[in-house]
This record gives sequence, C-alpha cells and structure tokens, in this order.
Amino acid sequence: MSSAHKRQVKLLKLNGKAPTYDNIRSGEYLLYRPLYITSNPAHPQYREVKRFIAFAHSREGREIIRRAGAVPYLDAVNLIRKQRQQWEDARNLATR
Repeated sequence: MSSAHKRQVKLLKLNGKAPTYDNIRSGEYLLYRPLYITSNPAHPQYREVKRFIAFAHSREGREIIRRAGAVPYLDAVNLIRKQRQQWEDARNLATR
C-alpha cells in the first residue's frame, strides 16, 4: 500500500478483501511485499545499524512506518505465520 499511494494506481480487492492496513496485517489480503532489514556484525557501522533497527521496532518507529502506509514487522505476527505456512506448502509441493 505504501508505494501504491504514491502513484496513481487503482488498489483492487482480491477474493472480496480490500487492501486495507488491517487486511494486509492479518494476511487476509493476498498481495504483500515483505521488507527485510539485515545487518552485518563485521561492518564498521554495525552499532548505528542496530540502533536504527531498534528504532524501527520502537513504538515511535512503528508509528512512522504505519503513517507511511506499511505494516511494521511487530504488528504482523499473523502475516508472518501465514508466510511461513506458504513457504512450507511450497516446499512440500516441490518435494512431491
């Protein structure tokens, strides 16, 4: 949703579900794009990166992420579970 709101695109319902914050957070809306933040402990600026990640997980950081139209990681526990189940289902199909 965050990038779609910056462009003139039509947000479509899928399986009767609108692309709302709550539907994306719960996994009810089928399309989503995870954002991964990784870090390298050997990098000279690792401490600053850790501080940024901690801020992103803080109450203030999550509110900024929400205002940008994205779902913070800590708000999306059900979505994370659903994604893991999808990965497991895909692996099971690949091994058949």
